[in-house]
Amino acid sequence: MKKTVPRDSLFIVCSLLTKNELWIIPSKVFYEKSVSVKGTRDKEYVRLNIGREGSATYEELRTYRDNFVQLTQGATSRVKKELERASRIILEKHLTQSQAELKILQILSNSKSVLSTREIVKFVKEMLERDFTKADLQELSHGRLRWEVTTRFAIYQGLKKKNMIESKGKNQWVITDKGLEYFRRDPGL
Repeated sequence: MKKTVPRDSLFIVCSLLTKNELWIIPSKVFYEKSVSVKGTRDKEYVRLNIGREGSATYEELRTYRDNFVQLTQGATSRVKKELERASRIILEKHLTQSQAELKILQILSNSKSVLSTREIVKFVKEMLERDFTKADLQELSHGRLRWEVTTRFAIYQGLKKKNMIESKGKNQWVITDKGLEYFRRDPGL
């Protein structure tokens, strides 16, 4: 990151995407453990290598992994509320919208008839229920499980808007030529 002045109220949020981890590191600690590097046009940057689990730096900084609580110390109620909202982001493995979209396209491409939303949801469950994680099985405020909400969202806000499926009546769906072409191009299927 670009060099900046470390201070008590500044935290650096690092994402380890391969492990789905967020590290919330106080800027003073970040700078203490980082090294200076020169960027293009002699701009100064700092870099912190957390390393692999078990390495000295990783273990020394482990307390900052997914530690959102430190951000609320001295924060206003508005900031605390916003942080609570942001921390609902799902960090563990779960069914994503794009994964749900591909399963729905697979289901519709194999169907000889129009399928209702309810039927599609049922087929997704049958295909994936052995793979559902704790996050997938979390009940959301309206009583539906996260995987089902994701599946329904993939139908109405994903595939329908991308013109990959079309309605043939209320909550009745078929795959379009565009959806079929997209499905057939996916290397994972």
